[in-house]
Amino acid sequence: MAEARDCVAKCNVPFNPFDIKTMRLICSEDIRAEMKKHSVCFKEQANATHERCNKMCGSMKEMTGDLQGTAVSLNRTNGFNLSELFDSMGGMCTIGKCYARCSRDSFNELCRQSDPTAGSFMQQFTEEIMSAMNEDLNQFGMRKMMNCILPTECHYMFNPAELFSETETTSSESSNEEVFKSLSSLEKQNGKESKIYQSEKRLLETRERNLNKKIEKLNLELDQLKKKLAA
Repeated sequence: MAEARDCVAKCNVPFNPFDIKTMRLICSEDIRAEMKKHSVCFKEQANATHERCNKMCGSMKEMTGDLQGTAVSLNRTNGFNLSELFDSMGGMCTIGKCYARCSRDSFNELCRQSDPTAGSFMQQFTEEIMSAMNEDLNQFGMRKMMNCILPTECHYMFNPAELFSETETTSSESSNEEVFKSLSSLEKQNGKESKIYQSEKRLLETRERNLNKKIEKLNLELDQLKKKLAA
């Protein structure tokens, strides 16, 4: 992970996917060390938790398959309706919320003797990841737009505390004006990145031409030197 981040950084590109806060948090030494403490519980009780949560929440695998089927179906139509695809994610987000709570409670119960904080750690880890994701979305000017186009069942993504909260809250939806502003901001950012890319491309092309000229000059000098030595 660190090698990939450093490698991309050396390319001087506007965006480094390995340097966003979400990725840094997931791969941080503290998180990995804490995850290792609970790994025995997670491994031993994974199947039991999966079976329990499947019965309680429904099959995430089947829901994902249905979503993929919807995407394929929409892709076959002449006019791909992206909003329809996002709307179909509501069911998956509902199951995802149920799974998160079920997994936390299941690990807390099944590991209450050997690892009583396993479920609590899972909740904390999930909330921290979601918070980091929101910061990344804010940085790229996409949070308000995503909050608007995703169905309300998915809005807990933008308020991590809501995922495990016993008191349900409804996230306020962004107005169309806010969405247009977000889209405009995103377009401007993409425009800036495109200009930077074009500038870097022209610079590389210039360097390549100069390098080719130097190589040609060296080849000529080498030929002349060979002729002198032969004489």
